[in-house]
Amino acid sequence: MSNWDLNKILPTLLDVNRRLQGNDLLKELVIGVTKTLGIKYGLVGRPDPNKEHAILTDVAVADGQVLENFSYDLAGTPCLDVFTDQRVCLHSKNVANLFPEDLLLEQMGVEDYIGAPIIHENKSFKGLFVLLHDKPIHDPEGKLAILCEFVAGRISSEFARIESEEGLFQVNRELENIVAQQTVEIQKSIQSLENSYRMNQQLLATIYHDIANPLMVSSLMAERAKMKPEKAMESLDNILTANNEVKNIINNVRTLVHSDSSRQFQNTVVSIKNLIDHIQLIFKHKLDEKGILLDIEALEDYKVLADETMLKNSVLANIVSNAIKFSDEGSQISISAKKEDDRVVISIQDQTPGIPTEVLENLEARKTSRSTKGTHNEAGTGFGLLICKTYLEKMKGNIEIESCQSSHSDLEVGNIITLELKIA
Repeated sequence: MSNWDLNKILPTLLDVNRRLQGNDLLKELVIGVTKTLGIKYGLVGRPDPNKEHAILTDVAVADGQVLENFSYDLAGTPCLDVFTDQRVCLHSKNVANLFPEDLLLEQMGVEDYIGAPIIHENKSFKGLFVLLHDKPIHDPEGKLAILCEFVAGRISSEFARIESEEGLFQVNRELENIVAQQTVEIQKSIQSLENSYRMNQQLLATIYHDIANPLMVSSLMAERAKMKPEKAMESLDNILTANNEVKNIINNVRTLVHSDSSRQFQNTVVSIKNLIDHIQLIFKHKLDEKGILLDIEALEDYKVLADETMLKNSVLANIVSNAIKFSDEGSQISISAKKEDDRVVISIQDQTPGIPTEVLENLEARKTSRSTKGTHNEAGTGFGLLICKTYLEKMKGNIEIESCQSSHSDLEVGNIITLELKIA
């Protein structure tokens, strides 16, 4: 084959260069060159990343058809000269005889070979562009070698563009990962702030709710001392007891604020009888005001392991306060206690309309509920039951609630709230 006319191939190269990029450009370049020049085989390959001294094709073409890419060893092939010398190598005839170790040449019926190195601008070897034909090539003027160098140069530019694009893609991916990580951190910070806000709300609600009862006792006892001087000492004792409860509540809340939220309370031995006496003292006025009977069943003085201040003021007082809040005048609240295995079970039963199912579901999900006013428009916080559940768990106890509003309950009215605590 002779009389290479480069003018025939230039329009094809320009058209491919204008329309395509990436692997599509490589395919059309090889197909365009081989078809226009009537050459049987063409390929573009780069060093195989998984095999030393081997070439992995990006494009392989035979008779104008794209073949499946393959990897081949450089040893014993004319491509090794291209790789080693980094120059155009031409074998115009009998190439299979010159390289007998290259069995592919014989299998493909190759007679001649021309290969050009693909060189990066930093002079490193990036691959090769090869044309192979089943007839001898006559190129005395070196036009085909010039063409191969030109095409290899264009392929080198495309490789550089692809590498740059892949580099940008990698940078973008890394930036996206950084942004994603920072987003996660920001979301964690927001969640932490929200949790802190909710905890602060809960603590404020606890202080408000728990301190209100002993402060009311102090106020009532002070009024009683003024009205009945003969009972001043008894009233002062009650005031002192109530004030001590306020101090204990504040100290416990302060400890919670400055400790890990997962901290368990320091449990001590607590008398159930003392708990009930405390409830009777701080709620006497509210019970009398609504004419509610507080029925205390005959109790043995069981001892449990618990944080006494929190059990009295944040759990038991909370439950009784809610029972009073939602009870009608003249109704009854019953408190009983019994021993079951290694636990003491305290039951508080009321005659209220019952705790709504939504509130119980929120409690299970550890969500606060909308505050509801009592039968005398008593205000609430929406934190009460959640506080009870949280604090009981910190004392390694448990709370169970049966409401007449639940579809699984046989109660006609009210609730039965059961507290379980480990016996001392």
